[in-house]
Amino acid sequence: VFMLGSQEEIIKINVYEDPARENFSIVGIQFFTNHHRKSPLFGLSEGILRAESFETYVFASGQGRQDPNRGIDLLQFIWIKQDTEQKQIRAG
Repeated sequence: VFMLGSQEEIIKINVYEDPARENFSIVGIQFFTNHHRKSPLFGLSEGILRAESFETYVFASGQGRQDPNRGIDLLQFIWIKQDTEQKQIRAG
């Protein structure tokens, strides 16, 4: 379990893909926050590392696909501009 604190946002996600599996199945994931914290590694750190982050953007949501034989083989992340989110919170 990895809980975010007040005003804490995910700013980077590391995904590990195993090239030995068909379609590069995802075997591990780790999250990094704007408060200089990182989650435990969920899964394995084997295979290819794909780091995803965008300056001034924060993680908003994600979706994926799981195959019964291969496990999770697709993840898509949605990122929003930090300034836009703050304006939406103030306007709401």
